[in-house]
Amino acid sequence: MFLAVFLWAVLWGRLVPAPTTPESAMWHVAWVAIVALGYTAFHAFAAATQPLSSETLPLIDILVSLLPLGVVAYTAVEWLRGEVALSDYQRIVMILGAMAVMIDTVAFTWFTLRLNRLSHEFVRAD
Repeated sequence: MFLAVFLWAVLWGRLVPAPTTPESAMWHVAWVAIVALGYTAFHAFAAATQPLSSETLPLIDILVSLLPLGVVAYTAVEWLRGEVALSDYQRIVMILGAMAVMIDTVAFTWFTLRLNRLSHEFVRAD
């Protein structure tokens, strides 16, 4: 949820820094990468520590994971249609956000669903 709000704020012009030097621009991009890595690490931890017999948590996790992807996809479509002009910084944020969301959605959702299926085979839910 945090990444979706962050991406919305950056991509739709609410949080766009005005770097004065190339070094400050790189630091702004580095902070975006740190946020994306933090998001990915949080979801990796959540996937690894979820309760074994839970059936609804993976579905909620998938839906929450798709929120940032929706923000990125909507922004990309509007940018390709020419309705929104994105700066280089905003395009980099869109790419980094999309990569973090794709890792979360593909890898961790697969891991969570696989773990949930295996737990139902080996652990009896009462």
